[in-house]
Amino acid sequence: MKAVRVNAFNMAAPAEAATVTEVPVPEPKDGEALVRMTMRPVDPADLFSLMGVYPGFTTALPATVGLEGAGVIEKPAAGGKFAKGQRVTVSGFPAEHGNGTWTEYICLKEADLTAVPDSVTDVQASQFLVNPLTAYGMLKTSGTPKGEYLLFNAAGSALCRQLTGLCKHEGVKSIGLVRRKEQCKELVDAGLTHCFCLEDADVVAQIKAATGGKGAYAALDCIGGPGTEALGMAVRQGGTVYVYGAMGGLQATVPVPGLIFAGLTVTGFWLGPWMRSMSPEEQVRVKDEVMAHIASGVMPVGAGEVFPLDKVQEAIAHSTKVARGGKVLLSS
Repeated sequence: MKAVRVNAFNMAAPAEAATVTEVPVPEPKDGEALVRMTMRPVDPADLFSLMGVYPGFTTALPATVGLEGAGVIEKPAAGGKFAKGQRVTVSGFPAEHGNGTWTEYICLKEADLTAVPDSVTDVQASQFLVNPLTAYGMLKTSGTPKGEYLLFNAAGSALCRQLTGLCKHEGVKSIGLVRRKEQCKELVDAGLTHCFCLEDADVVAQIKAATGGKGAYAALDCIGGPGTEALGMAVRQGGTVYVYGAMGGLQATVPVPGLIFAGLTVTGFWLGPWMRSMSPEEQVRVKDEVMAHIASGVMPVGAGEVFPLDKVQEAIAHSTKVARGGKVLLSS
């Protein structure tokens, strides 16, 4: 079978670290199922894995990358809950140990799999883990009450579009920030309560005005760099900014007056530790709820261009383009 393996990390050119290799089909151990993978996205964390800088991929090399994906049960676990031919999605973190999804077959524990209903496509199911669960987890962690405002940047991203839908469903008002003002009409039509341009000099004042002067209840930051400062200045007294990405740089600018005089908290959010903070039963409940939101369209999951698995380097190159039209996928 084909698998995308990393033999050596490449910080400067991550695509060159992705090598399509012929390896034997794995044999499942007790409690594991053999899954034939059909679709998997190219996530930013996958690129960081190829670079050797992702904390969720610290395995010895060579190893197989890929955080998430969807497939079909080829060989069920003995006495398990899944049947041969059943569609599933990866909902655990096997890539931590080098057992990633960028392969044609993978052995996984049943706890790391979630059943996919007929109303959810392979394209949607393959993107179940990283974005939808992160969006859900951050909304719940922020504690934003119904009727209050949640602020976030990169509002046009796949994750934030899902977050927008979830906020609307939960009765939480949403304020999205974008770099291009022309995006705002479409995003408001899709459910954002307010949309502002991050490049506007008075963007903080606009947010304060929209919230009646008190600021957003909490903010979510996937940009970092200088972008964190605006969020910190636009949240309420005692508000929190949750940083979950570094699109704008590995350092974040934080408003010191907010820390001293406004009780501002700036902290991080990472899906893995949040999931592990729950009991196995609670994890199943959350996963089932998120899958239901995808099936109903509450959390929209789209896609961009699809590449065959053996064209992984082309797929990675395309995934780094601006305005690429959605998440890049690898099929097999």
